[in-house]
Amino acid sequence: MRMNSDPRYRLLVFLSALFVLAGCAGDEPLSPVTTGTIQVESASEAPAASWVLTGPDSFRAVGEGAETFDNMALGTYTIAWDEVAGWMAAASVTRELTANAVLAFGDVFAPLGGGTVVINGEPNEPEVPWRLLGPKGLSLSGLGDVKLLDMVPGDYWVSWGPIDGWEAPAGYSQTLDADDLVTFDGVYIESPPHPALPFAGTEDQLMANFRAVYEDRNIVSFPALMHPDFVMLLRQSTIQEFPDVGPTLDFNEELRIADRMFSGEPVIDPDGALVQAVSGISFWIFERLGPWEDTPDSDPIPQTRSALYDVTVLFDRPGASTLKVEGMMKFYVAGRDSLHEGTEQVFYEMKGQLDLTGGPLKAVETVSFGSVKALFR
Repeated sequence: MRMNSDPRYRLLVFLSALFVLAGCAGDEPLSPVTTGTIQVESASEAPAASWVLTGPDSFRAVGEGAETFDNMALGTYTIAWDEVAGWMAAASVTRELTANAVLAFGDVFAPLGGGTVVINGEPNEPEVPWRLLGPKGLSLSGLGDVKLLDMVPGDYWVSWGPIDGWEAPAGYSQTLDADDLVTFDGVYIESPPHPALPFAGTEDQLMANFRAVYEDRNIVSFPALMHPDFVMLLRQSTIQEFPDVGPTLDFNEELRIADRMFSGEPVIDPDGALVQAVSGISFWIFERLGPWEDTPDSDPIPQTRSALYDVTVLFDRPGASTLKVEGMMKFYVAGRDSLHEGTEQVFYEMKGQLDLTGGPLKAVETVSFGSVKALFR
């Protein structure tokens, strides 16, 4: 094959090549895809469960039920599902999101059992607060009447929360058999508000008020007993049993403890352990052993009045052993001027306690007052 030797032909070919190259240079290159889509789906018949989705670059999202995320960075994502009452929790899942892809996470919940738990509180207005504890670490709180389906067989415990102006019923437990039904009925009794405490114009009246507040579990009047600088000196055994508490309790700690102890509900301590509810407090013995005296400067709580008391106090707990506090306690009080019924009088507040009761905390033995308080810290 002969090439055309005409110079005009070779010039035409050269110009055509330049035109083609110029056209190619003007095209924009295709950008790589760097994102994808993530879909969270509710695949099972369980109630919509809460979940936490984590991924690259410290990505974290919290949601419930189905949700879609567009334009997500490529990389590894992990989803973890919260528990749903009556259902076996879905396992956490880790997957890779690739370019221009849709990554779907679906829950895998399985029913735990075929039983039914009904919670029926009276009155219906206001709705009564309740807490349900059950097998496999079940812990639910709610308001008003509910019917829980597909519950696993086992022992369940219901406690009833406080409502102003109403006396809450005691909590109790029942056993749910397979494919059976249990009903927890709780009837509140309307009650008048706690009467105002008598004016603490003497040390003994203050101590009578202290006893009444504990036996009535009257958290409303509790702060009126206490001096702002209140301190309780704990036994060494309590300090060893509850090292996070330290050697003393101050006013704010006392108020939190009383609130939780008087509530009539189980509580969770800082270590995550369940503490059974206190349903009643009884002072069997509460007797002063000597006169009130001025406290010397060498005392741990100076500039007060103090007296030693013989005490025996029972803390009833439904479903658990009664805690018995027995021994002696030293109480410290301080007076301040106050206007009462038009005249200036001394008003006494509790400024301190020295715990000399009981011993180390054990399930069925006498315990110290400080150890009982430490349970509700």
